[in-house]
Amino acid sequence: MKVLSEKWSVVLLAVAALLVSGCSLTLELSECSADDDCSAGSVCTEDSLCIEEDISEPECEHTSDCSDGEICDEEGRCVDEPEPDPDCTEDDQCLEGEICDQVEGVCVEDEDFCADDDECADGLICEDNGCVEGLRCQDLGSYVESMWSDFEDSELTNVEGFREPRDSRTTATDLEGEGIDEGTVVRIDYDLGGDTNPTGYRLYAFPSADVGEFTHLVMRVRADDDQSLEVRLQDVDAIENGDAGSRYTLDVGRQWREVVVAVDDFERAESLGPVDTSELQLIELLFDGNQSVRSGSLYIDYVGFNRHPEAGGHDLVWSDFETDGLTNVEGFREPINENTEVTDLAHAGEDSGTVVQLDFELDFEEDGVEVTGYRLYAFPNADVSAYSHVVMRIRADRELVNATVEFYDDLDDQGFAQTNVKITEEWQEVVISLNQLELPQEDATAPDFSSLQLINLLFRDQLVCPAAATVFIDWVQFR
Repeated sequence: MKVLSEKWSVVLLAVAALLVSGCSLTLELSECSADDDCSAGSVCTEDSLCIEEDISEPECEHTSDCSDGEICDEEGRCVDEPEPDPDCTEDDQCLEGEICDQVEGVCVEDEDFCADDDECADGLICEDNGCVEGLRCQDLGSYVESMWSDFEDSELTNVEGFREPRDSRTTATDLEGEGIDEGTVVRIDYDLGGDTNPTGYRLYAFPSADVGEFTHLVMRVRADDDQSLEVRLQDVDAIENGDAGSRYTLDVGRQWREVVVAVDDFERAESLGPVDTSELQLIELLFDGNQSVRSGSLYIDYVGFNRHPEAGGHDLVWSDFETDGLTNVEGFREPINENTEVTDLAHAGEDSGTVVQLDFELDFEEDGVEVTGYRLYAFPNADVSAYSHVVMRIRADRELVNATVEFYDDLDDQGFAQTNVKITEEWQEVVISLNQLELPQEDATAPDFSSLQLINLLFRDQLVCPAAATVFIDWVQFR
């Protein structure tokens, strides 16, 4: 028996390997080190020979038979799993309330989507399916009789003084066009760090300002997050003696609010006596070094003073709602439309007087009503020219901003002016200066208060916030 050559020994070994591996008997007899070295349909054996692959028997029956990232194809082979076709490439391809995940190519829930105001946080409204700080939730403010600072000058106040940060922990930036009537707003950024001393912003008068005739300080203010702000008033003596003057702490939220504080409500040590507002030199806006909020931003539109009549007395009662359907100026009272329901509540007011309850609701999308409210007529008219203010004792079941009060003289001539008011949850006297009313247009005619015929309390869609509430009025007077 002849001894087999070395080459045929290798062939026989390859055949044996072939039988064991399940491959066909077709041999290329070409050398290889990997499958890529062989022709299509051939594989490289452990003996470095290319042989034709036998696919008569399937490699898999199910994808579970394959490795991760592979699937079992129709021919029973494990192949790489193909990239899936995306469900979406743009948000428009998704259902309402969904957005397109650009990485995964699938539609997912949009966490910022809203369908109505109830789905938004307090103080926000739903606009274009997103929660935003809507105009109707921002207090537009009313008027300022004596302006201390409206920040229109980059360095100076309106009382011939200057304004500046208290120290390096506070910086100030003027934001033009962001206030009422596109005025300037100052943004005050502060960082207390680990310091327990206060920091803040100073508004000086130079040499001093006489605001003694005014009864209330007024500010339009908001913050980037809820926080407290200490306001200090310092006269000339306080600055010369190094004392803190009088103080008042107010809460500031994320929505614009006009804050009105009686000067008498500012507190000072009894031994020092009240601040002399006829020689007021400094208003400080301070962040207490012991407060929990250590840094943030405050936005201020204006700081000034108003003059309100003393509470309690009155000269003319326009309506105290004691007579069903009638005012005290020989006129009548009525809702503007069915979106306001009216109820007289006997013995619910001051001195057990009658209170009128107004339940209003605006839903412009559903019923197309843009305004509702209540009318208080004089017949034929009333002479109120001797008075400077209208005062309403009023409250609501929730804080209400931007309710509109309108004044009309003879309805044929339509002299007309208006202002916006805020109504709180507690009974308060809302004071309106007749000298500071807004005309609806530049060429409009102001009302003749010697023949006033109508006072309206209005709730306008996209202005008043919230769009539904209950308002209680005890009386409307002139002083």
